[in-house]
Amino acid sequence: MADAMPARSLNGSANPVWAVNFPDRPTSWKDAWPLDVAAAACAREQIRAIEINFAVLEVLEPVQQQAAFDILSSVSVRVISMHAPFSEPSALDNPDRAKRLAAVDRTVRCLKMCAAHGVGRL
Repeated sequence: MADAMPARSLNGSANPVWAVNFPDRPTSWKDAWPLDVAAAACAREQIRAIEINFAVLEVLEPVQQQAAFDILSSVSVRVISMHAPFSEPSALDNPDRAKRLAAVDRTVRCLKMCAAHGVGRL
């Protein structure tokens, strides 16, 4: 995606962690991109609202999490929903009590992140 102009880098890392999919189109971008490139693609495609995956955000430090929302906001992209954690280690139906409680904790952290950033749907 050579014509995508990065807005700014989240953490300077070359490791891509974001992906943009267009479910209404026959193809989607298959490779994950750095957030700045994904944000630039959203801006170019005039995407104004997205769903974000909690798993992508939870590995970031709080300052980087805020930077992610700031970068998206800087290109007029609102996060209107967040994909909840799922499967292991987030299976809320896990018969093992410790694993189930860990899954509940992860889900609660996701809900708190939604609340902190005005994300209205999980």
